[in-house]
Amino acid sequence: MITPAFELSQYPAFLILTTHVPCSRTSEFDLYIDGDDFKFYAEPYFLR
Repeated sequence: MITPAFELSQYPAFLILTTHVPCSRTSEFDLYIDGDDFKFYAEPYFLR
């Protein structure tokens, strides 16, 4: 698994996560958010 390049920004009411996953299709990814847990998977990239 490869950790994708990512950027994290924070505002008083929002948390913004930007990922860069070259050679990946947007129809082929999994995103999981539950409270403080965040998981992103798009083969071969994984971010937790």
